[in-house]
Amino acid sequence: MKSPADIPLASGLRYIVDDLFVAVRLGMRRFWRGGVYANAPAGESLVLLSRLSRILRWAFVILAAHLELKPQMPRAPAVRVRAKTRPVRLQRPSFPLFARFRIVTADRTPGAIPAAFAAPRDRYLTAHRKLDALTRALADPMPFVRRMARRLPTQLMVFGWRPPKRPPPTHKRDFWEELLIAFREARHVLGDFRRRTRDIANAEAAGSS
Repeated sequence: MKSPADIPLASGLRYIVDDLFVAVRLGMRRFWRGGVYANAPAGESLVLLSRLSRILRWAFVILAAHLELKPQMPRAPAVRVRAKTRPVRLQRPSFPLFARFRIVTADRTPGAIPAAFAAPRDRYLTAHRKLDALTRALADPMPFVRRMARRLPTQLMVFGWRPPKRPPPTHKRDFWEELLIAFREARHVLGDFRRRTRDIANAEAAGSS
């Protein structure tokens, strides 16, 4: 199967999946030059990009549940080898390492980064990476769908998001209805997939016994 259109779906479900893909494409056009979100603040851009990512992910879940592939083999646990370590005694420098007016606070947690050196996250760079990932997923969705189809039989957690009790404000509901539709349909399809695979496993176990 070379494209999502080759995956057999019921006509109603195919219509829903096609609409979800169209919604993601329309949402991404808002970030093009001259679009509504071309110069939007990073916070607003991340909210919309996260919403579009969830819509596309659940469209992939619907397609993956109808794609029959062998489950992915679990990876062998990595063998940890203890390295021989020896204490190293550092000589105290004869000059101050930090300026006197600079206060450095360090956490006692192993591997913690001092607060003075913790660089703030660049939200614009994060938004750009999300947009780039969405572009690549839409351009070639089948590798993502196939990978998800192999993981579904052994993946226990698929939905890390639940619709909140209160919807966002009216002026911030871009593609909100599409998000709810994608969540409901993917959850329903995944439930059918779980029941179908469980029944097949029980039938095979009964036949072998």
